[in-house]
Order: sequence, then structure tokens, then C-alpha cells
Amino acid sequence: HIGGGFGAKNDFAPEARAAIELAKLAKAPVAVIPNRPEEMATGGMRPGGKTDFKMAISTQDELLAIFLHGHNDSGVGIGHLQAGHAGFGYSGGARDFIDFDVVNNGAPGKAFRGPGGPGAFWAIEQAIDQLAHDLQKDSIALRRKWTENEQRLRLYDWVDQHEAYQNRPQTNSQTGRIRKGLGVAFGQWIYLYDPATTIRLETSPNGFTIKTATQDIGNGVKTSLARIVADTFGMSPEKVHIKVGNTNYPHGPGAAGSRVTVSIYAPTQEASTIMRDRLFGLVAEEYDL
Repeated sequence: HIGGGFGAKNDFAPEARAAIELAKLAKAPVAVIPNRPEEMATGGMRPGGKTDFKMAISTQDELLAIFLHGHNDSGVGIGHLQAGHAGFGYSGGARDFIDFDVVNNGAPGKAFRGPGGPGAFWAIEQAIDQLAHDLQKDSIALRRKWTENEQRLRLYDWVDQHEAYQNRPQTNSQTGRIRKGLGVAFGQWIYLYDPATTIRLETSPNGFTIKTATQDIGNGVKTSLARIVADTFGMSPEKVHIKVGNTNYPHGPGAAGSRVTVSIYAPTQEASTIMRDRLFGLVAEEYDL
């Protein structure tokens, strides 16, 4: 259960309202399926941007300063956070981060813009790799000096031990028009949490069924739900039935805002653990185990 849910439908647009009202009148589902020109006009667009980025390090490879000014095109929309995301990952040095929204009469940029994160991480990671190349230094070693996050440090360890990285061509070891090399880049993202998320786990002779009102628009929440239950019981995920996207089910997070997986994980695991303990307890009581 995974596909292309990129946030472009993350608002209550007029066509969605029309479909709801028509479904009520027809007492049947109504689909809104725009053609390509209609999608371009109403579905939102993937915004572009121009990034000015600089960084300075000392002769001892200490990070002295980072400069990022982002000019971002979201049509009539605003709210880019390219510079806001630039502070993730690396510590130390002075910071000059500014975001500019370039407003015009284009369609509004939608949530799949990041917002602004991809552009920020691209600029930073490309700059570090270029800096390492120019100074003939190991780019992972440079990043280690500016990183405090334990998870990123473990990721560096994995890259250091990877065969492809260990066997990469050395800097300036090749000549000619066509050359081969290997670069690295890292990124990280925020997550939000919906504390009201509720999971209903039911059992019957047909197996386990999970119900929650969240939606799966291609973000893979059905797979996540099934795997959490399956891991708890030591069974195949295919044997877990998933029912989502119904307002009659317990409250679930909206399928947007980097919040679904992290919000459903804990309550699903807790429900699975409670169910497992109760079922095993009943079995033990029945058979005097």
C-alpha cells in the first residue's frame, strides 16, 4: 500500500464539496477526476526557488558561518521555510537565514513542496561535498565535526563502512572529459504528533481488524498498521485487515503534515500488546498453562 500522495488535495476545495453534496443526493460515491489541464489549474503546483548559499570553515575545519537566502515561488501562496530548514543537521558558527516568498498570479504551491526543505538540503549537501572536493578532504569526516545528532552519526558510520564509499575514486585521480565519482547527501525532517489518535483493534475467527479514520492517500499507513500488529503477534501482515478513511471509525490524523505514521504507531502498538496479553491470558486460563 504505497503510491503518490503528495499533499495536493490537502484542502477542502470547491470540487470536493460538490462531490460530497452530489454523493448525498445520489446516495452513491462520487469521484472527482480532473483531466491534465484541469489538474494543472486547480490541483496546485510544485513550487520553484532560487537559493543563495555560502558557508565558511576555518583551517581546522571548524564551521564558522552559514548563509542561506531563499527566494521561493508559490504563486499566490506563501509560507516557504527553506531557510528555516537550513538549521537542521549541523551545529556551530554564525547563521544568516532569510526566506522570501515571491508572490505572483500562479496557482498556489501545495504541501508537496516540503515546504522548502528539499531545496535547502540540496544546497547545503552539495556545498559540503564541493568543499570537501576542493580541499581534498573526506566529506563524511567534515560532516562529523559539525554534527551532534546521534542518529546522523550512526548513519555516517554506515556510509563509512559501505563498499561503494570505501572504493570510490580518489579526488583528482581521473582526467578526461568523462569521470566517475561518488557523492553523499543527508537530510532530516520534522514530525508532528496527533495525541487524539485512536486505534480500534478487533478480533474474530477471520483474524484481526484495525479501524481508524485516517486516510491512506499513498503514504503507506495501511502497511504500517498491518506490520505493527503482525510484529506484535509474530504473524504475516497480510493476515491483518485494515479499514481506514471512514468518519465512523475512531479519530485518526489527517493525511498531511508529516504526522500520520508517528501518530498511529504508539496507539496501535499499545492496542496490539493489550490484545495479545488478553488472548494469551485466556488461553493460559482455559488450558491451565
